Parts: sequence; C-alpha cells; structure tokens
Amino acid sequence: MVSEELRSKRILEGRNDIRGLRLSLMEAMGFTREEFDRPLIAVANCWNEILPGSYHLKEVAEAVKSGVRVAGGTPFEFNTIAVCDGIAQGHVGMRYVLPSRDIIAADVEIMVEAHQFDALVAICTCDKIVPGMLMAVARLNIPSIIVTGGYMLPGNFKGRPSLVSEVTVAYGAYKTGKMSKEDFELLIDSCCPTPGACPGMWTANTMCVAAEALGMSLPGNSTTPAVGSNLTNLTLILGVVLLTSPFAVDLTIFAETLPFLLITTLLLWRFLTKGGISKLGGILLVMTYVLFQAVL
Repeated sequence: MVSEELRSKRILEGRNDIRGLRLSLMEAMGFTREEFDRPLIAVANCWNEILPGSYHLKEVAEAVKSGVRVAGGTPFEFNTIAVCDGIAQGHVGMRYVLPSRDIIAADVEIMVEAHQFDALVAICTCDKIVPGMLMAVARLNIPSIIVTGGYMLPGNFKGRPSLVSEVTVAYGAYKTGKMSKEDFELLIDSCCPTPGACPGMWTANTMCVAAEALGMSLPGNSTTPAVGSNLTNLTLILGVVLLTSPFAVDLTIFAETLPFLLITTLLLWRFLTKGGISKLGGILLVMTYVLFQAVL
C-alpha cells in the first residue's frame, strides 16, 4: 500500500517486485534507508559558468541543502539550462533565449515527476530562468519555494559607482570622441565586479521582485545582493519554511483569481521598486503565461 502522505513513497513502497531495484539504485549514490524515510526535496539549480547570474549558485545550493537537512528532509540537486540574454545579444544566439524558458519549465517538471519528489526548491536568477521555474512550480502544484540568486554589486569607475548599462552609452561617447579608448576599456573592466543579476530594474531583477510579490520567494530575497552572508543566511532557513509551512495549494484557483493576482503583483512591483512603466506590460504578459500553466 502506497502512503498518501508523501509522493516519494511511490518509489520506496508499492510494487514489491521492483521496490528492491529502486532502493539499490538510490543506495548506489551513498544514501541510507534512514534518509529515504524523510521527505525527498528536489533542488533545481540553474548553475553554470557562462551566466553571471548563475555563476555563484553552486554555493547557494549547498546552503539550501544544508537547511533542508537541518529541517528533516533529504535534498537531491539537479541542474537545468540557463542562457545569458546579454552574452546572447547581437548574434544568432538571441534566437535561443526565449525558447529556453519553456525548456527549463519542462526540464524541471520532468525531473520532479519522474522521481516523485515531495517538494521543490528552484534556484534561479535571470531573465527567462525565473519565469521558467515559476512555470514549473505552477505545473507541479507541490510545496515549492523560489530562491533568487541576488543582484550584482556596482563597480567602481574612477571613484564613482558604475553599472554594466553604462557600457553601451559610453560606446557612443567613445565613438564621438567624448571618451578616450583607455577610459572606455577601463569602464568595461570595472563595471561588473561580482556575480549576480545585472544591477538595474531590467528583466532579471524585475522577475525576481515579481516572484517575491507573488509570495513564491522569502521576504527580502529579491533585494539581497548575490555576494555576502545575507543570501546564505536566508537560504539556510528555507528548509524549515518549506517543510513546516502549508505551501501546497490548489493552483487551479488562479483561473478564478487571475486578474486580482496580476493587478496585485504589478502594484507591489511598482510600490517596492518604483520601476518604469515600460516594464509593466512585460510583467503582465509573463505572469499571465506563468499562471496559465496552473490550469493546463
């Protein structure tokens, strides 16, 4: 008889003829029988070495897994793809950015359903990755929390703060003779001093704030920098929140409350960030698409 309390019991109990096979395969990775008795928590991480917003997420995932273990769960980390919009700009690579969102959602859904995890922690930061993770959460409808990886700290250009967005403006100044080649190269080398989401209210941070406004990430997550102890401390308590809070809800209610949720999210985003009007339409489209996954 399969227990209805935990989805993972479908793997660890049930058909006696293949139960031993499944246990043997799990034990091949060093897990013990005692660890199988706990909730099995999926940790979906978009870490890689080509995207600044994902570069540091291996350490974030370790903190998440530590928090899950302390709270009494057994974490299992897996990775998904993550594309950098900025690096993909200006060449054929940009054609692959938007499709990556749906692949991320399908990737996470496949991994969680195939292995019948009891809950999900989705670690993500940038433009198409946060919406992709949110889409997966909506499809799965299991206890889930989004962890956004924080924003990049500003650089220092000749004693003043500098942002990556200044590079395109500075290029115009350089081409018109208003900035020297040496200063232009110095700005390029100094404006991105740490990993994290590009420091501005562009798509990456907008999506992180929207996730928090929807209640899918812990309070303060979207306004925490990528480097420093604050992000680690936040992720360490995540396991307790995930395993002790009633996060599992029937997401089909979004079909009835969709207009309210969208308006609330937009208003919270405007209130918290004073973001530009140009981003409102983008959030509206993305959140509609994300919440639509709940009723598919």
